[in-house]
Amino acid sequence: PHLTTTTTMSNLKEPLLPNDTDQLDNSLLNNDELSIHSPNHSNSTNNNDHKDIHFRCCCSEPTTTYRMNHNVFVTLLNDFFYGTAESLWGGTVLVAYLKRLGHDQNGPVGWIEAISGVTMLLTALPVGYLADKYGRSIVIRCGGVLFLLTVLLQTTVVMDDGDELSFVWWGIVMGLWGIGTGIVHGPCEALYADSTPAGQRSQYYLYLMIVYSLASCIGPIVSIVLFQTVGDDWDLAHLRTIIYVGLGLEVVSSIIMMFYDDRKALPEKEEEDDDEDDVHNNGDNRDAENVISNASGEEPITTPLLSEETTTTTQSFQKRYQFLIPYILFVSSFIMSIGSGMTVKFFP
Repeated sequence: PHLTTTTTMSNLKEPLLPNDTDQLDNSLLNNDELSIHSPNHSNSTNNNDHKDIHFRCCCSEPTTTYRMNHNVFVTLLNDFFYGTAESLWGGTVLVAYLKRLGHDQNGPVGWIEAISGVTMLLTALPVGYLADKYGRSIVIRCGGVLFLLTVLLQTTVVMDDGDELSFVWWGIVMGLWGIGTGIVHGPCEALYADSTPAGQRSQYYLYLMIVYSLASCIGPIVSIVLFQTVGDDWDLAHLRTIIYVGLGLEVVSSIIMMFYDDRKALPEKEEEDDDEDDVHNNGDNRDAENVISNASGEEPITTPLLSEETTTTTQSFQKRYQFLIPYILFVSSFIMSIGSGMTVKFFP
C-alpha cells in the first residue's frame, strides 16, 4: 500500500517541499500534527465497523471512542463471569461439600471430579466437529442452554441432604458441566481467535489470560466475604449458600453465550491484510523517521539485529519442528491437570 502523509502546520501556508527543512523543524517544535495513514488499513477498518462495539469515554476532552470486535468483547465478558463462578463454587467449596456429603471420605470427591474431566475429554472432538460443520455460534448457544439446564438440575440436587442416589445425580451434573466447559474452552476461544487480527493474536490472548486470572482471584475473595457474612462454618448449609451464588453467576454466563455471532468474525483475507499492513506500516514509519532525522541534519544509523543467515536458520528450525507444538501443549496440560487433580482438589 502507498503511504499517505498528512502534515498540518499552523505557521505554514505553502505546501511543504523536500528542501524546506527549516519549516519542518519549526512545525515539529510547535507541536504540529504528523499523521500517517494506510489506505488499505482504513478500508479494512471501515469494512469491519459493523462488527465492532463502540465505547465512548466522556471524561476526556475531546470525547474518545474505543472500538472492540463484538465476539472479542463477548468472550472477555463471558470469561470474567464464567471464571468467577467456577473459582467461587467449583473449587474448594465443591470439594468440601462433596466430602461432607460423603461423611469425610475422599473417594466420592475423586470419582465425581473424574467424571467431569473424562466427559470433557470424550466430548471435545465431537463438539469441535459440530462447531466446524454447523457454526461455532450455534454450538455455543446450545452450550448456553445446557448451562441453564445444568444449573436447574444442580440446584435441585444441592437441596438434598445426601444419600447414595444423590451421588449419582452429582455425577450426572458434573458430566454436564464437563461438556459445557469443553464448549467454553473450545468453540468460544476458536471464535475469539477468528475475530482478532492474525498479527495481534498474542496481544488479545494476553487480554484473555488477564481477564480469566482476575476472575479466578475474584471468586475466592467473594467466597471469603460470603463466609464472613453468613458464618464461617463449613457445613452443608453454609456451603450450599456459596454454591447457589456461584450458580447465579453461571446463569449470567449462559445468557452471554447467546450473543456470539459467526458473522462478526474477521475473514481470513482481512486477517492477512492486517499482517501486511503491519509490515508496510513498520517500514513506512522507519522511512518517516529517516525523513525527520535527515531534516534535522542527522544521518540515520541502522544496525541489523540478526544477520540474514541467522534469520534463515531460525525460520528453517521453526518449520522443521512446528508440528510438535500441539503435542507439547497437550503433554503440558495433561501433566498440570493430573498434578492439580491429585493435590489441590484434596486440600480441604
